[in-house]
This record gives sequence, C-alpha cells and structure tokens, in this order.
Amino acid sequence: MVRGQHVATREKLGSCGNSGNSDVPHIHMYVQNTSDLNVGNGQNQVFTRIDVELTGKHFEDMTWLLIRGLFVSDH
Repeated sequence: MVRGQHVATREKLGSCGNSGNSDVPHIHMYVQNTSDLNVGNGQNQVFTRIDVELTGKHFEDMTWLLIRGLFVSDH
C-alpha cells in the first residue's frame, strides 16, 4: 500500500499473526477520510459478509461495524 491509495472491495491488505505479548492474533487499524494525518477525520469501519463471535454467540454472513473486542472470520 502507498499513501493515499484507495482500497477495493475484497482487496487483501495483509496477513495477521501472533507475536509479542498477546493471547491471540489481532490487528489495530485506523481509517480516515483523507491521507493527510493532520486533517483527516476517523471513519467507522464496516465489514460485510463476515462471521462474528460475540459473547459466546455466533452470527453468520453479517454486515457489522468493527468494534473493540470483536472476533471475526472470513468465509
């Protein structure tokens, strides 16, 4: 990825693994409406067609806002 590059639907952005002091593989990400870090505003991250596990319950093929502590998997 290069600064300012647009992301297409279903485009692979990277891989996730487990290293360091963590119990499970995880990512941290921030999405904003411009590539200028001093001007941009944060945007809600919405994922579609995902499976979600939340408080021991499983939901399939969902459109969901990404929130802290949410476990997701692809199809």
